Amino acid sequence: MAPLGSAHASAVAVLNRYLVRAAGERALVWAQSPVVIGDRSVPQPDLALLKHRADNYRMAHPRPADILLVVEVSETTLGLDLGTKVPLYAGAAIPEAWVVDLGAREVRVFRDPAPSGYRTSFTVGADGVLTAAMLPAVSFAVAELFPE
Repeated sequence: MAPLGSAHASAVAVLNRYLVRAAGERALVWAQSPVVIGDRSVPQPDLALLKHRADNYRMAHPRPADILLVVEVSETTLGLDLGTKVPLYAGAAIPEAWVVDLGAREVRVFRDPAPSGYRTSFTVGADGVLTAAMLPAVSFAVAELFPE
């Protein structure tokens, strides 16, 4: 894969900071690390919020039942993220996925997973606020992801 662009890396860093602060002790932030979706599928979302586990996932990577939220940041991979990763996450019953579209300066939110895809989706623009469905304490202004 090509190296990450600076806008992508910055967005991941900002999101990581907000997720860690907001989640506190309620969830573990998993950054650019594997999640096991199936026997042949081990994506590495840019960020994920995980349920706490005593071993902090040292003994095994998280599986769908451990995941509260996955986040993909898209600078050049929007088609892959929306066409491949989001349906994969829905099929694995991951409760929520966010796709940060750096080009459009918005976040696409997907909730209510089903085998055929997420049943609920909406877009939050730069003037909106993101809140994680499974962890409402995780909430912040989308504008923070897109500095001028």
